[in-house]
Amino acid sequence: PIVYIHLAKANALLGDDVTARNNLQKALSIDPNFVVAQRALLASLIRSGKTDQALAFAKQVQQLKPSIAYGFGYEGDVLAWQKHYAEAAKAFQRSLQL
Repeated sequence: PIVYIHLAKANALLGDDVTARNNLQKALSIDPNFVVAQRALLASLIRSGKTDQALAFAKQVQQLKPSIAYGFGYEGDVLAWQKHYAEAAKAFQRSLQL
């Protein structure tokens, strides 16, 4: 899946966020737990203003591995970006408890 990360980075540098996200999705279809791809996809969605999709993705990661902190940290990132600071703090606190 690492090749898709490199392709996504090149696409993003060229300003093609849609293709970059598609390549990140391909990486995740090979390895859904690939944290680098998860983080890059989340950042791309947030940067593109697709915070509803980013939040849904964070929830998906939480369901995939509920005992791992990443999904809750991702949720906190999205909520903080949306300026829902109290909710973000709760998500970050949850991630610290895992």
